[in-house]
Amino acid sequence: MRVLDDNKYNYIMLFSLFLFSFSIGTSKAGINISIVLLFITFLTKIVSTLSSISNKEKTLIYICYGAYITEAAISLYLHTFNDFFRFLEKNAFLLILPILAILFHDIRIRKHAIIFFISGVTISALYSIYNFVFVYDYALSARALGLIEYSRHVNVLILLFCLMITSIKYKMYIIPASIVTLITIASVIISGTRGGWIAFFTTSIIFFLFHYKKYIIHALIISVVLELISFNANLSFSNYIIDRIYSISDIDETSNSIRLTIWRNGIEFLIHTADSKPLDFLFGSGMLSSSKNYINYINSLPENVKQSYLMNGNLYGSTDFHNSLIDIFIKSGAIYSIVIISIIIYILKTCWSVKNRNHMKDSICLYSIGLISIMPFYSLLQDYSIYTIIFALALAISEWNKGRDIIHES
Repeated sequence: MRVLDDNKYNYIMLFSLFLFSFSIGTSKAGINISIVLLFITFLTKIVSTLSSISNKEKTLIYICYGAYITEAAISLYLHTFNDFFRFLEKNAFLLILPILAILFHDIRIRKHAIIFFISGVTISALYSIYNFVFVYDYALSARALGLIEYSRHVNVLILLFCLMITSIKYKMYIIPASIVTLITIASVIISGTRGGWIAFFTTSIIFFLFHYKKYIIHALIISVVLELISFNANLSFSNYIIDRIYSISDIDETSNSIRLTIWRNGIEFLIHTADSKPLDFLFGSGMLSSSKNYINYINSLPENVKQSYLMNGNLYGSTDFHNSLIDIFIKSGAIYSIVIISIIIYILKTCWSVKNRNHMKDSICLYSIGLISIMPFYSLLQDYSIYTIIFALALAISEWNKGRDIIHES
């Protein structure tokens, strides 16, 4: 069975897939272009390929497309045109997830997509190191990034890290995987993102517990030795890292206080919405209107109460609540949020339950740990970060039924 035939739509679809895979770690524009091309070319193939798609994949298509169309219609009815168009943009991942899942059943296509993903993220990680060395002159406090912003940068690095360390475990491309792993670790350290550090530490511990339990003590000793060497070589560098680590549990630290205040404000706004505007609680306050509604709610409070919602006289969290669950519940409502979260949990749970252990299964299971670790700190579900998640989910789904060439079965 051929991977490609002479059908021009297949070439466009595969080009779009590889552009998408590369752009996840490098470019929003690339993602936007590729998902439009993917969706259009998929529509041209769906009629002829529907009979060869498994029942699980058909169900995924119905759920994802149904949720997207229903919530978009509700957004148009309850909110503004701007909310409607922003929803279409930020939630187009629902249109792409089933397409990726179907394409990734072809092992060769999946392999090339992973290579493009690894290449894009590695380039972005190398660019962050370049910025750290040549732009910021080794200043860790500058928090050097690659080609994308913090939440996306951390998210793609976690998935890349999981793919690489499991490759090493399964003795696949050990030398290049080791090099990319070191690049990934360096990039996440110099990013200065404590949420990223927590996620990497958590995934590393889980990885060692599952695969190298007897070497945990050795790894800890090596880490302490490396830290001592770093401490002696660059005192300010080490002190900054230590201070950042200690600040994670310091609730009085400024950024922690702001984040905790945003979370509390978001939860209380949700409670207020459930009491006074049940439709907004169920179906969302709007992708953009939620900010105005949130500010109006704060301003409606008595002045002495309102002050407790502010930090240094400023109101934070109107557009981004720095928590995946709070953010999606406020903007898109309880029903839609439960659907999205249920899709993610079901796919990851199914991946965990696959009996045959292999590189891909272990990678995605490990990534799920990292994902859980960063979701409290970043709004990942209504942001371009979601495309990293659906890429991983599609890889998980491909473990359900390997080796089928869906786009050429007829």
